Amino acid sequence: MRHLEDWELVALAKQGDVEAFDALIHRYKDKLVTYCYYLTKDITSAEDIVQESFIRVYRSLGELKPFAQFKTFIFGVARNLALNHIRDENRRKKFLARLLEFFS
Repeated sequence: MRHLEDWELVALAKQGDVEAFDALIHRYKDKLVTYCYYLTKDITSAEDIVQESFIRVYRSLGELKPFAQFKTFIFGVARNLALNHIRDENRRKKFLARLLEFFS
């Protein structure tokens, strides 16, 4: 079997080919975990973000159009989720600091 391009795999996944989507996961998972770990500095968070990225892509398969490289698209999804995670973590830390300050 020949090497399928990313958007070819997306097209197959749209038709219900689970193995095609699995191929995309295997192609990008490790790179995305590395990227998200670089952003979050937490391996568990990075793995969770990557999992959520693939879930979101899978849920939106019907709307996906090959407008750019799939790699750019999936990294953008992961980046946005990582930045949201960082923002939420910073808010939690500030809230806990204020709470501790209040009870001190």
